[in-house]
Amino acid sequence: MVHVVSEAGGPRGKDYCILYNPQWAHLPHDLSKASFLQLRNWTASLLCSAADLPAHGFGNQIPLVARGNCTFYEKVRLAQGSGARGLLIVSRRGWYGPAPPPPSQLSGAGGGCRRQQRQGLLF
Repeated sequence: MVHVVSEAGGPRGKDYCILYNPQWAHLPHDLSKASFLQLRNWTASLLCSAADLPAHGFGNQIPLVARGNCTFYEKVRLAQGSGARGLLIVSRRGWYGPAPPPPSQLSGAGGGCRRQQRQGLLF
């Protein structure tokens, strides 16, 4: 689960379910132990070449990029080389890979994810 809050304070924020490989990244199961990192909406870009990078890089941010046109590996390589602390790849299509686990098998905060929520973000 990714918890997104506004820099301006605003409402409590919004939770998004994500699919990720825990062998590649450790994510805390408790918001009190989570790091606050700035998301950067870069979804107008597919992030498939150096030309798709912002002029000053992602500098300690987590960019959101659109899925498509190149491998996840290429997107991660470009983001990481530009200073990103993570990467969220947004899919506007439904999930079509291996079936995601049912909510009862998700650990921690992810246990509250509904099926339709599991179709939005990939990590």
